[in-house]
Amino acid sequence: MKTVNDLKIERSKKIEQMEELVKRVMEENRSKDEAETKLWNNLDAEVKSIDEKISMLERQEELNKRSIVNFEVKEEKKSLSQRFMEAMEAAIRGQMTSFKADLAEFRAEPLISTSITQQNTQLGGLSIVKQDAKSFLQNLGVKVYTGVKGQITLSSAASANATFPGENTTDVSANISPASLTLAPRRCGISQTYTKEFLANVNDQIVADVMVELEDALWRRIATDLMYNFLVDAGDASIKIAGSTLAATDIYGLEAGISAAPKAPAFVTSPKVAGYLKGLATISNVAGPVWNGNPYVGSIDGIPAYGTPYTGTTAVNGIGSVTSEQLFYGDFSESAVAQFNQVEFTFNPYTYAKEGKIEVVADTMADSGIVNSRAFKWIADVSIA
Repeated sequence: MKTVNDLKIERSKKIEQMEELVKRVMEENRSKDEAETKLWNNLDAEVKSIDEKISMLERQEELNKRSIVNFEVKEEKKSLSQRFMEAMEAAIRGQMTSFKADLAEFRAEPLISTSITQQNTQLGGLSIVKQDAKSFLQNLGVKVYTGVKGQITLSSAASANATFPGENTTDVSANISPASLTLAPRRCGISQTYTKEFLANVNDQIVADVMVELEDALWRRIATDLMYNFLVDAGDASIKIAGSTLAATDIYGLEAGISAAPKAPAFVTSPKVAGYLKGLATISNVAGPVWNGNPYVGSIDGIPAYGTPYTGTTAVNGIGSVTSEQLFYGDFSESAVAQFNQVEFTFNPYTYAKEGKIEVVADTMADSGIVNSRAFKWIADVSIA
């Protein structure tokens, strides 16, 4: 039986094959032929299959560890839903209560675990369509650090090229200029008020919906923060193209703009831009969309492409929201998110007591940033509105 490490090595080799294929096509300034497309798709399917096996083995290892721990613990640990219910009932009785939850608990509890990137959740009779932000970041290949204590510093440097110097000739200097990114705790929170009547009538599923919605809201804000940081940390990589002149070659030019082959290449934009690219031909006067797939998860030139609603709220250097007019390309494993503590839920029965409401607050400490700005290129304005 293959181990997790064996599978990761196998996956790495297949990804290298995919990278070599894409690099060869880009160097020859052409699109993949039918055989190359079939090969890339087959390799991609094999990588996904290996990812599933790795996930299953890692999950089983985690369950095995828990089985041992639970056997040694005399009193069974209360589930996340149970603790939420108890805190809520105490708040209804007029007590200020709170509890903390590890991210692993959200994934482990059947009522609230999900692997669906785009989901529709019923919350108190209201349908909430949302994107699972944490899964979105992980699918991109963003490095996600959880349970971090204190600041973390991540370093990077441009690729260096060696030479074959002639006899009595000095080697060329590598000129490596290391850069670093420091992620520091910043409070990220959200609050919601509920009437006592609503809370007194909720069932387990509604409690799960409330919790996952609050936890997802934190990750959606973290994802927005990361997208916004591209404007700041990779700002010198932008180019501006008017919508009337935008062509497929402009899109493919982003791929050629990065000198080193990305480990986890992907395109990111808004669903609106994705929809526009679905109607843009790959070659002038020839049918065939630049964007293949739905506006949330698709591909461009065989490379994963994502449409996301996570937009910035502040203009930087005259540029507005991050994904409303921008199209990013790069190696998203060169970006990072850190969560520094557990998610804390607080139940406040006092602030809105006159209205018969209880305020539920969820917050955590997190930060995000671009580790290596050299790994990204983006079109600052595709002007499709």
